[in-house]
Formats: sequence, structure tokens, C-alpha cells
Amino acid sequence: MSTIMEQLKQRLFHIMDLPYLSQALRELPRPLAVHVSDTPSQSYTFLFRLFRQLEPEYLIHTGDMVDEIKLEVRPSQVDAYKTVIGKFIQEVESLNFREIYIVPGNHDHVDTIVEASARSVVLPEKSWARLEGYDFFLSHHYDETEVEADFYLFGHNFPEDTGVRGKTLKLNGLSAIHVISLEKGRVVKIPYPMGTDSARTMLLPKIGL
Repeated sequence: MSTIMEQLKQRLFHIMDLPYLSQALRELPRPLAVHVSDTPSQSYTFLFRLFRQLEPEYLIHTGDMVDEIKLEVRPSQVDAYKTVIGKFIQEVESLNFREIYIVPGNHDHVDTIVEASARSVVLPEKSWARLEGYDFFLSHHYDETEVEADFYLFGHNFPEDTGVRGKTLKLNGLSAIHVISLEKGRVVKIPYPMGTDSARTMLLPKIGL
């Protein structure tokens, strides 16, 4: 399929809030890891459609899992948060992921995530994971820490453009969903559904929220 046709189809699917599995994505060598971050509940239907269609082996979430609820500034909303996050984690864990990694963000309630998780691995900020021979450095907040990792995955705000520094590929899960081939180390980006940033109750850049 031509690049122009691919772009048109991707735009059409995006308007319809449907994930589009491009040729590059369909041909990405397995196993696959999907990285998301700062996900408002409005995005869940899209994400679960993507997970079911793509059937990735690994999921990595770098925090603020119910991003329209800002617990750091509105702790009184914790009951609403608990209801949403419990259902989200239950559905995630019902899928055929080999492993699920969660690094809670500043608006998450860690104890609730741990209690709701039956098989997810809940990690603190600045943790390491090794998947299929690749080293991952996982954090909610980005900083200038230099690490000898293959991938540095994070979210929370918009720092400098992501990219390679040394051997490390730095990927911001706030700006796109990342599908990573753990066979070739290649990455395909998928845009979040329309309205995600509005649902995050943020303006670019995301500062402190």
C-alpha cells in the first residue's frame, strides 16, 4: 500500500477513534511490547481494541493511569479513582499479556494499584526491567539521568524530543503509544485517540500535572 494511502487510512481511523494497524505495525517482528502513559479513562476503549487486535506479549504503563483524576492535587477523588482503576487493571490482566509492568505516577494511588493487581508487576520510579534481552529503564518522570539502557520509557510531561542518546532510545509515552519489537528493537508509534489531551485536562506542555 502506498504511503499516501496508509496516511489517509490512518487519519480516517483516527477520526473514528479506531486503532489502525499499519503495514509497518503488522510486519513488526514479535515479540512485541506496548508502552502507554498518562491514560485518561476516555482512551481505554481505544487501548483495549488495540491490545486485542495486536496481541502484544508485554505491556508497560508509566503512570497516571486514570489521568483525568489528579490525585496529587485532589486527593478527595480517591474513591472515584479506585473504581476506575480496579476495572482497568482487571480487564488488562484478562488479556494474554505474558507480563505487565506498571510504574505509578504522581496522580496514582500506589496501594490501590497493588491491591487491584493479581499478576501485574508494580515498580517504583526509576526501575529496571529486562525483556527478551533488552534493558528497559522505566520512570514516570523524565530527568537527565544517563543510563545504560536500550530503552528509557517515561511520561508525565513534554521534555526535549525523544530520541537516541548514546545507545539509549528515550520514548515519551505521553506523546504516542509505542509498539516495540523485542526481536529487532524497532519502534512504531501510534497516536492516541482524538480528545486524549483534553481528557487529560492538560495544555501543551504538560507542566506539573
